[in-house]
Amino acid sequence: MKKLVSFLLIASVASAQKPATWRHLSTETGDLEVPGPSQQQTAALVADLNGDGLNDLVVACRQKAPALVWYERKPKGGWQRRVIEPTLLTIEAGGAAHDVDADGDLDLIFGGDWQSREVWWFENPGTLNAKPKP
Repeated sequence: MKKLVSFLLIASVASAQKPATWRHLSTETGDLEVPGPSQQQTAALVADLNGDGLNDLVVACRQKAPALVWYERKPKGGWQRRVIEPTLLTIEAGGAAHDVDADGDLDLIFGGDWQSREVWWFENPGTLNAKPKP
């Protein structure tokens, strides 16, 4: 029996005038696809990876591949699951999104758990929704 994973996401950003609104999204109800067969989701990161103004979700897994899954938030609602790293990596809790190579899109950085001394940089190719340059 495959164990299902649930996520809790911020639907809107809190401000001084308006508190954050929370919406529960779950693989059990079909809101999101299961990241993969791993029973250990070790990191979650919220960032706008494709530059469309909507925050996406990245989930890191260890134990079984894929190691990194991107849930792209669609403008008309819903989420598209995309695998960033199909192999097994022992990613630990936490990560960062930053434009490491200064090319205008957010790259991802994750570190290894106790089994690893590695830090992985996932360069954002920036081509998923890119429009041709004139």
